[in-house]
Amino acid sequence: MASSDPRLVGIYETVLYASDVVAAARFYSDVLGLRLLGEPDQLSAAFRLDDGGIFLVFDPERASAPGRAVPSHGTTGSGHVAFATELGFLDGLAVKLHGRGVEIEREVAWDEGGRSLYVRDPAGNSVELIEGEGWTRGQRDTASESLDVKFGRTEHARPRASPIPSDATSVLRALAKRLADSYVVHAQPSAILLVGSAATGDADQYSDLDMLVYHDQVPADEAVAKTALELGAEGYRGTPWSDESGEADERGYSERYSLDGVECQVGHISVGAFEREIARLVVDHELTEELLKIMSGLFEGVPLVGEDLIEQWRRKAAHTEELQRATIEKRWRFFPWWYFEERLQARDATAWRYDVLVQSTYAIVGVLAALNRLYFSTFEFKRASKFISRLEVAPANLAARLSTLFDSDERRSTAELERLVAETQTLVAERLPGIDLALLWSGKPTPPGERESPWTSPREQ
Repeated sequence: MASSDPRLVGIYETVLYASDVVAAARFYSDVLGLRLLGEPDQLSAAFRLDDGGIFLVFDPERASAPGRAVPSHGTTGSGHVAFATELGFLDGLAVKLHGRGVEIEREVAWDEGGRSLYVRDPAGNSVELIEGEGWTRGQRDTASESLDVKFGRTEHARPRASPIPSDATSVLRALAKRLADSYVVHAQPSAILLVGSAATGDADQYSDLDMLVYHDQVPADEAVAKTALELGAEGYRGTPWSDESGEADERGYSERYSLDGVECQVGHISVGAFEREIARLVVDHELTEELLKIMSGLFEGVPLVGEDLIEQWRRKAAHTEELQRATIEKRWRFFPWWYFEERLQARDATAWRYDVLVQSTYAIVGVLAALNRLYFSTFEFKRASKFISRLEVAPANLAARLSTLFDSDERRSTAELERLVAETQTLVAERLPGIDLALLWSGKPTPPGERESPWTSPREQ
């Protein structure tokens, strides 16, 4: 096949079937921790995985009914799906499953170095949880050879391959587990949350390790520091938090140190102080970028200790409609460059234009995040395309269109900004009517489509 021919690049959706969709959805969300996209109904439930893929559960009777908007589908009997886990986390997952009363049907160690646990969902589907590799990877391997290895159809035993090297995320997560185990011994925290790129799966070899440790009462400096000392950390710095006056704040304590060549940043905070931060945002609508960043970390983080407590916090911090509206009203701020386009093109305002584009991008993404009940902060906003891919309600092809705003072609950039603002305005008005989305400048209406008129000399009249 010629390289120019179209090709398939991945599986976008995977489907299993269950007659009780709601019960199956509870299993995949509450037990396995998959992220639901909306509420399940009698027809289906949808989940988005960290790699962007979609996992669906359908009622086979309803899905196979004729006359649906999409082609009917369905099957009978037990299906199978396999979910990949990070290296070093399968044993912890096994403990969690046991605690939830889920029977592990089988455990298999693959010749390629991977390991799988098999369980059943409430519908009887076979669910595999695999750590590492279960398929051969060499250039001579074929699909049939790999199937022979995985399902035992070989005539001769194959030698066990060397373990597959872990990626940066797996390395950081394994290091985080070592730290968490030590903090449990020395500081007895109520919960520990891994945040940052190690939690979201985006780490590389430049990434730091970021953790938050929650205590009923933040321990003394010496107890907090025992973990770093015990594990041989270098360059240790411990700093009590301070309030706006510069006075020491008993709510928390920060540590920075290097361990195994990785910069580790660990924040310690009291449970009470963190719950007050949730209330400041969700109840009082104190929409600071710092608080929004903290709540984003709460939902994107990986619990290492105190999972039940962290889930309670997530429920408390879930977006209400009031919070959605307050956030959109705060974010809906645009300088109408389209309105002043003719005037500004003659004023050598490139630097200002790019500043306006940055602020407009933050406004568009922030408004859409609230509309999708996601937390967003402009503070150190990174991995924009991945975040934007999580926005189920958004203008089409949003990430690419935001990138074109920074095109050197000012007219093209301005036209795209105008379209994006108009489309975002329409989406908000449809789903949350009653929000004031008027765009004014010095009291003048400046909506998309409007243009400033030049003044006219009396001699020209």
